[in-house]
Parts: sequence; structure tokens; C-alpha cells
Amino acid sequence: MPRTFLHAHALLLSLSLTGLCPDAQAQDAEAAEAPAESTAPPNEPPAPAADAPAEAAAADPQYAEAKKYFERGVQFFEAENYDAALTEFERAYKHMQGHPKRFFVLDNIGQCHERQFRYDRALEYYRRYLKEGGEAAEDRALVEATIRTLEGLLATLTIQSNVSAEVWVDDRLMGNAPGDVLVPGGLHVVELRAVGYEASKKELNIAARERQTHAFTLNELSQYEGLSPVYFYGGVALSAASLAAGSYFGLKALSEDQAARDREEEDGQFANSQEDADRVKELALTADICFASAAVFGVGTTLLYFMTDWGDAPDERAPGDTQVEGRVGPDSLGVSIRGSF
Repeated sequence: MPRTFLHAHALLLSLSLTGLCPDAQAQDAEAAEAPAESTAPPNEPPAPAADAPAEAAAADPQYAEAKKYFERGVQFFEAENYDAALTEFERAYKHMQGHPKRFFVLDNIGQCHERQFRYDRALEYYRRYLKEGGEAAEDRALVEATIRTLEGLLATLTIQSNVSAEVWVDDRLMGNAPGDVLVPGGLHVVELRAVGYEASKKELNIAARERQTHAFTLNELSQYEGLSPVYFYGGVALSAASLAAGSYFGLKALSEDQAARDREEEDGQFANSQEDADRVKELALTADICFASAAVFGVGTTLLYFMTDWGDAPDERAPGDTQVEGRVGPDSLGVSIRGSF
């Protein structure tokens, strides 16, 4: 049965009497000029004194903000932008702290979730609407009927797991395992996530009012913690030692070569023997080997730096903000906005 009942007049009157309606003062002035025998409509409280709306508005400026959020929420809802409408209604509810008609907004929040097939969330807000509204919930019978309808559209998944884990259904956090979660009937992707374990995913199809049991096994992630810093510091030491040795032998080769040149200048080209020339070559070759070794050790030490366990790092997890979608069209439920500023 289509849900078309609106709370427009009750909520509009309520907020007008607290100074939130832009035309409230004009309405009060007209009421003051009306004949004395004129009375307010049934079930509506009498209008306050002419200066009461302004005083109430000054005392409760957050209600004016609530009105803006609520009106934008209605516009978004009528444009079928339910995510935006949900945000506006939630802010309106927050700004209506202490207002007697605040609970009306819960019904509209529930309808936004219902239109997006989040039947479990819709049920939560409808029940809150009935609880907070109490006897003032004028359409209690209609909302209770909607609750029974939505309960018939949900299915129960009993999730078994070898470890405690979060249950994500279609990338939306639905609960914890082991345990039961409620989902709309249809095709879903269920994934279990736990810190230190590989996620386990399964695609399943479930009918409304059906109960299915699914077991998941999560495999523990590798406990490899990296190399000890001792290897890195050892590589640094070897690199430094090789560089120092290469510098020593290089300088020694330059010194021997310079001494040979000086002897040639003083005693002629036959002043140096073949052994002196071979000595310089050996020193230069040794220096080259040491420098090459230092380069190799340097590269290896750099790799060791990234493979070394330098201590524990905090776990980081990216939150998801997702939703469950069913396969039942919203038109079959006939949802509509109720309440207005």
C-alpha cells in the first residue's frame, strides 16, 4: 500500500510557533486582528503572543538551521538523490535537539535507507521513530505495517569463522563473525576481514526470509619480520673498510708512481727497474679491486636497509563506506517523505 501520509501541517505549525517559519510573525499579526470568537483548528495549540516567536527564535537559533537542512532534504528526496537527502535529514535531526517534533525526522531518515535497499538500517530508524514518538506518532499503524513488510524482505546469514572477523556484505560493514547478519534477499558478495589474516570472500544468493549458514576459513598472514639490523650494520662496516683500503692502496700507488718519475728526472730513464713499474701496477690494481668491492657492498647494504626489521609499525586499515543493495524495487513499498518545516 503506498505510503503517502505527510506530517506537513503538524511540523510546520510546530516550527512556526517556535519562530522558525519566515511568515510566523505575519501569521500572528493576522491572528491578532481576527474576531475574538475565532478558534484554532482541532488538535492544534493556540497561537502564542506576538513577541513570542521572535524570542523563541533568538533563544533557539539552531532550529533555523534545522529548517534549512530539512527543506533541502525534502528537495533531494523528491529528486531521488537519497544519499544527499539522508545527510540533510541527519543534520536536521541533530539541530532539533529538544524539539517536540524531532522524532518525525527519524521516519524520513528511515525512508532514505529504504529507498536504497538498506532495509536493516530502515528498520532501525522506524523503530526509533515509534519509540521516540510514543503516543505522538500519528501514523504508528502505517509504520508498524512497513516494519512487518521490511522484515519479510530480509534474509538471515549465519556466519561461521575460525577467527573473530568483520562481516562485509557488498563492501558494507554489516556485523561480526561468528554470528548472524540480516541482508535483503538477492545476490551478495560476503567478505570476512580480520587483522593479521587474509580476507575470505564468497558470492551467494539468498531468498527473502531464508536462513543460510556459511563457513569461512581465514588464513594467517606471513609472520616474516625482516632481517636483523646486525646484517645492515655489517654491510656498512664492510663498505667502509673496502673504501678505506682502496683509498690507501690508491694513494700508495700514486706515491710510488711520483717517486719513480722523480728518479727519472734526476738519474735518467734507466733509473727505475721493471720491478718498480710492476709494484706501481699492483698497488693500482689492488686499489681498483677495493673500490669495486666497496661499491658492491654499498649496493648490498642499501638492499639490506629495506629488508631489515627496524621495529613494529602500527596497523593501518582503510574504512569502507558502502551499502547493501537488494533486488526488491522501492515502488513495491510505496515510500514517501512525511513531515515538513
